[in-house]
Amino acid sequence: MTYIEGRTFFRGELRALLEVNEIDFYFKTILHSLFKIESTAVALDPHAHFSENQKKQLEQALQHLLHEKPLQYIIGKTYFR
Repeated sequence: MTYIEGRTFFRGELRALLEVNEIDFYFKTILHSLFKIESTAVALDPHAHFSENQKKQLEQALQHLLHEKPLQYIIGKTYFR
């Protein structure tokens, strides 16, 4: 799965629950927090591939979001002021 395919997959699965801007924010936050992939990588190198391990983690994160688990629980940290 490429970065752009991952984003498209997230959008398709979460569209019923969230707005596109919010989905993109979650996707970029997950990429950065779990894989240390900067958000600009989706635009600059959209055809880069996730590893199999990353793909599994991304699918798990998506399942958590579908069950309305807070993003902070998924990435294991929160930002405070």
